[in-house]
Amino acid sequence: MSLIYLVKVYMSYDEVVESTKEIDERKREIVLKYDKETRKKINYVREKRRREAYQHTAKFFDLHFATEEALKKIKKIVEIADKEMKQINPELYASLVAIPLPVAELKRRGELYEKIYYAICLQMAEAVFNHVKKLKSEVPSKRSRRKLEELLEKFEELNVIGDERINEKIQELKLLINRTTEEIKEQILEDIENLRRELQEMMIA
Repeated sequence: MSLIYLVKVYMSYDEVVESTKEIDERKREIVLKYDKETRKKINYVREKRRREAYQHTAKFFDLHFATEEALKKIKKIVEIADKEMKQINPELYASLVAIPLPVAELKRRGELYEKIYYAICLQMAEAVFNHVKKLKSEVPSKRSRRKLEELLEKFEELNVIGDERINEKIQELKLLINRTTEEIKEQILEDIENLRRELQEMMIA
């Protein structure tokens, strides 16, 4: 049975309130559990490892989906984060919740499957545009095209639902990066606008 996973990474927060004290009707004194240096360390681990973990997922609003292969990578990152947290303070933690979802069941439900499909396509288009918009040359240099190709190869991991349309879209994008910078921007912006409209219509329906 083909599965994808709905994943959520949980980590200790830096600004944990230890106690509060009412000063008057408009003021309250808050005492944080950790000092400034400790909070800085916690926040660093939290932001860095969450970013690393979620880069292996396809995002649909606040939901993150991952393939079984991607889940293995995420687990390793969370294990590292948990060790780093406990080095700061034994009470701190990092954990992962992964809920398996049969792809066949998603296809039967139809609507959710299509929303995930469009969300993945939008995520890919936005990632390409964010890279291309920084280019100043008339056509992408060999180095820029190589970076874009590497980015597109990573997109294969985002195809959590194994939809052939996403693989086809990746191939389209690989051909697109051989055109002029302006043509790439125009096409990607058009794709982004269309994908956002499709998603918006599906959410309203």
